Amino acid sequence: MNRRQIGWVGLLCIVSLGCGTKPETKPTSERSSLGDIAVTIEFPDGKDSIKEVVDSAREGDTVLDVLQQLKLVSVESHGTGGNAFVTKIGDLETSAGEGWLFYVNDQWADRGAGAFELHKGDTVRWKYGSFSE
Repeated sequence: MNRRQIGWVGLLCIVSLGCGTKPETKPTSERSSLGDIAVTIEFPDGKDSIKEVVDSAREGDTVLDVLQQLKLVSVESHGTGGNAFVTKIGDLETSAGEGWLFYVNDQWADRGAGAFELHKGDTVRWKYGSFSE
């Protein structure tokens, strides 16, 4: 691999894989509610954006857990925990240099969706874009 390819591997690890694992959590029945978590999906055309509120999120749930609870759009992912990677939301799949990026409380995520735990009052925004952004 050349330096550029190694850089892309590192970026993909940070952006999508998280390079870690999800911490152990209590069973769902023992975890308290996070209240309403607002999730926005922004498609590139700007017309088909979706906003949905998830009211079943529990303490310890990750961005990926909440994304998979959405009813208005289908989601595909591979892997688990810090190695989870969102490959498709709706009809839009990840490609070589572009894919689904997420922000929590308008801050770009510093770990993967399967490792980023949410807290009461958090908002999540998914946007399709370049991994180099």
